[in-house]
Formats: sequence, structure tokens, C-alpha cells
Amino acid sequence: MAEGAAQTLDYPGAAATFLSGVNNRGVAIGYYDVAISYYDDTNSIHHAVTYSLVSSAWTVLPKIRGYPSANGTGINDGGTAIGEADGFPFGHVAWIWHPDSQSYAYFTAPGPSEASTHPSGISADGKVVGHITTQEQLGDRTYGFLKDHDQYHDINVPGAVATVPSAINNSATVSGWILTSTDGHFGFVRTSGGVFTIVNYPGSTWTHVSGINDHGTICGYWYNPASGHVQGFVADPR
Repeated sequence: MAEGAAQTLDYPGAAATFLSGVNNRGVAIGYYDVAISYYDDTNSIHHAVTYSLVSSAWTVLPKIRGYPSANGTGINDGGTAIGEADGFPFGHVAWIWHPDSQSYAYFTAPGPSEASTHPSGISADGKVVGHITTQEQLGDRTYGFLKDHDQYHDINVPGAVATVPSAINNSATVSGWILTSTDGHFGFVRTSGGVFTIVNYPGSTWTHVSGINDHGTICGYWYNPASGHVQGFVADPR
């Protein structure tokens, strides 16, 4: 693929293909859906896949017994992948795919028993970020987490009613977005030392930060009230 060029990718025979992460070796991860429509929830079964930009090859990750639907959400340079799966009667599970052993490990971030864990990013040394959702009396709540092997740390922006980490780089800097009590949506960046910086694209009524690389460059999307459109952005702090 030529530098600066965009390439359309469709898993063979799929009705829809979604890619949500890519590593520095050119391997992307996501899922494909064979449902007639993306909105056909009744027949929608997701299949976690990776795609190599180098070899142009798709790889379908093995099915998880009891969980027919699985999404891949992140992958690091070693090929360790993360995602989540759903299925009756087991409900929801977060997973880590280890390519060396060709096996899954499962984890649940600390929270109420009814909470569900949603991983979104993984670093080279295996740190995982994501969020949990809980069903509470006043409505669903969302909390961010950082999984450092067997230890968990909260990632919650002070004053926010929801914190959603989206990515982590190899310096353990985390990006994501928050929801405020006034329904404001803002991006954030959190350093490995726990210092938060709020990100709001100039002129935007809401901003989401969805990715960060090892240089600290962030990307995401924002709502432009002047045009009524959602637009992407990249911001380089250097």
C-alpha cells in the first residue's frame, strides 16, 4: 500500500467488517459479521479476526466455547490480542489471546457482580486499559481501569460521571474520553504518573480521543456544530 493511501478491507463473504486497533507491525484487529444488516441484532454473530497489511492475510481467532459472538479490540506488537465475547447462558467475558500458546485467558475488572468488562487497548508489556459498566439504581455507570498483569488501577477523571479509556502506549500513557454531569463529552490523556489533561477540539461540542502512539500523538473524532458532521482529528504534541 502506498504511503498516505487508504485501503478498503472486507473479510471474504462478510456483510460487515470492523477494525478497531492496529499494531506497529501492520496487524489490525476487529471482527466481521455475517448478518444481513449491522442493525440485525437477532442474527448478528461477530467473529474476531486479524488482518496483516504485510501478507494481506486474514486470521480468524478460535471460537470461545459458550460465547458465539466475539469482538477483537486491541493488539500489541507481539501479537497478544484483547477483546470481549458474548453468549447465552454465560453472558459477557473479556479475553486476552496469547499467540505463543494459542490460548485464551479471561479476566474481570473489579466491580459489582453485574458489571461487564470491556478492554480496549494493550501495551507491548501487556498492560490493558478499558472500562466496566455497571447497572445501578440511577442508571448505568462507566468506570475506567488499567490492568497491570494481576493488579488493577482505577482510571477515573475527577468530576466525570463516566471515564472510557480507549488506548495505551508503551510509556503507559492512556487516552480516552469522559462524560460530564452536564452531558459534555471531552477527550483526555493520562500520563503514567496519573496526571490528566482534558482535550477539547476548538469549536467542538464534544470530543473523543480514541488512539495514542509512542510519540504521544493522539487521534479521535469531534462534532462540528457548524456543519453538523462528525470529523476526525490528529494532534501531535511535539
